[in-house]
Amino acid sequence: MTADTHSVPSGGTWVDGSAAYVVAQFQLEAMPDPDQARFHLRVRDDRLELLDRQRPGFDPLCVDFALPARLRRLRQGDSLLRRACRLRGATGPVALDATAGLGGDSLMLASFGFRVMAWERSGVVAALLADGLRRARAIPGLAGAAGRNRRRCP
Repeated sequence: MTADTHSVPSGGTWVDGSAAYVVAQFQLEAMPDPDQARFHLRVRDDRLELLDRQRPGFDPLCVDFALPARLRRLRQGDSLLRRACRLRGATGPVALDATAGLGGDSLMLASFGFRVMAWERSGVVAALLADGLRRARAIPGLAGAAGRNRRRCP
């Protein structure tokens, strides 16, 4: 199972001290007792991660746009997505990604030159996406696309 296929419920998350800043910023409903929570949100190696305590063998979920597969997809471009957008001479196009998830399509649209508003309903997933975009802005090959991508959550 890849990180992109994890399901994150809105409740049942314990946020440790390293990730406490996300509770207010993303309006998370954090559980006070780590022993009662299925999920654990933490910061490790300067990235926000979500662990599923019921699947201890699985890697933590995080948004990392610098992974080789993601960089390859950005370099090649997604021709189906590009065709669906009908980019013929458009200047300054704007897109709304109303189901942003972990941001793959949002970043792809931004790499096409769109200014993207990425909307994600889940505060936990929105926090992971915001962290991934923050780190992507520091990578020369991703900085432009990441800078055209704005994230919002309820």
